[in-house]
Amino acid sequence: APSSTGAAESTSPATEASSAPEEELLSVIRQFNEDQTFAVRELAPSALVDTCTDRCLAEQQAYIDQLIRDNLYEVQEQLSFEVLSIQVSGNKAAVVTREAWQTRKYDRDSQECRYHQPPFTTRQTYTLVGEGGAWRITWDNFDTPVPTDVPGC
Repeated sequence: APSSTGAAESTSPATEASSAPEEELLSVIRQFNEDQTFAVRELAPSALVDTCTDRCLAEQQAYIDQLIRDNLYEVQEQLSFEVLSIQVSGNKAAVVTREAWQTRKYDRDSQECRYHQPPFTTRQTYTLVGEGGAWRITWDNFDTPVPTDVPGC
């Protein structure tokens, strides 16, 4: 999920799993969005280790590697976040949200804004797993298309 805050890298542990995890799941997703925002702005995928499984980290690393190859960094801003459903079965969960975002990609050398995505709303499904007593995101799927980047800002 794209997002943008000026938050520093999180050092808090992932939320502990429990028998009534709805709030904990939402806390992990919110933290993931903050961590992802930091990761794509600072090109630091390690910011996601508390909220992502290895699969999730690999996906995020690939996206950040592409930004680096393109000599860009991304600023994401989450405009809204609404929970549509939460399903939990044992140590697996799926949370469906409706989120509004806007993003801008900047040249790493000149700091000039090169591309943007105007505000858009997407439906996302987060798949989570409880491992080691904590919930982590295994997959973040956009159920509705995300607009392509538009040159300039």
